[in-house]
Amino acid sequence: MLRYLQVALGIGLVIFVHELGHFLAARYCGVRVDVFSLGFGPRLWSRTRGGTCY
Repeated sequence: MLRYLQVALGIGLVIFVHELGHFLAARYCGVRVDVFSLGFGPRLWSRTRGGTCY
């Protein structure tokens, strides 16, 4: 069971790094990024900084 949790967390980390790459590339190219979020569920925590809601 622990192995499944490790795989799920590993895949989640890979997805996060992938999406962070899109975010950083957009910011570098001057594209406005309104929201950077993880997942599709209800917002549990957020912070707005530099015009982007995290």
